[in-house]
Amino acid sequence: MTEIDLNLWGLFLVPIGLSICFGVALLVWLRDEIRAGAGEKKDGRR
Repeated sequence: MTEIDLNLWGLFLVPIGLSICFGVALLVWLRDEIRAGAGEKKDGRR
């Protein structure tokens, strides 16, 4: 493989790998943050 081929593979595979590794954790974090924000609004706090 040439260097250009490896660069193209990296452009496609690195974002996919990152989303597989961290995507689920970010979704869980975002869900918890949204729920916490809704609870604060319900209590009248900001």
